[in-house]
Amino acid sequence: MTPVSPPSQGEGRPPAPLRERPPMTPETGTRDPKAMELATVALHAAMAGDTGRAVKAMQAISDETGGEGLMDAILAWCDTLIGHTPGIEVGKPVALTWMEAETRRINTGPDEVRPTAVWAARLIAARAADDADTFHALMESVPHQPPTAMGDHVWELVQMVALNLREAAKARGSARRSAPSE
Repeated sequence: MTPVSPPSQGEGRPPAPLRERPPMTPETGTRDPKAMELATVALHAAMAGDTGRAVKAMQAISDETGGEGLMDAILAWCDTLIGHTPGIEVGKPVALTWMEAETRRINTGPDEVRPTAVWAARLIAARAADDADTFHALMESVPHQPPTAMGDHVWELVQMVALNLREAAKARGSARRSAPSE
């Protein structure tokens, strides 16, 4: 998986509604429908480059559904990207590299990438690998100060998912256009 790092904006169709996958921990139960609705709005807005609407929906997740709803949304965003990324086998380790959206330069090491982007990519990889310990450790690793730290990390995750989904849609479109006609 090569997460594409924001800030580049692109075109693309919104993904299908957030895919359902069992939660990592049994105590989480089923996903909060309101959190899923708002998570879908946030992701589609991010994909469309509407930062204000995306951030507003993300804040509403927190305000209206609390920490559990936010965790549901985070899992759903991860699952959506995993479900739309060819070659990822759930339960298997994922190798990470990063591509700069504007230059298309590949960075293989996290030292060359914003810490929030490294966090987001590792979170997605932990979810793909079904590595609950690493996933929860990454969630716990978000600093409590400044007060915006969690929002900054989650926003990075949403941007990364949105940008990678747009890139996947472009790739599918290119493949369809170059496929021979019958």
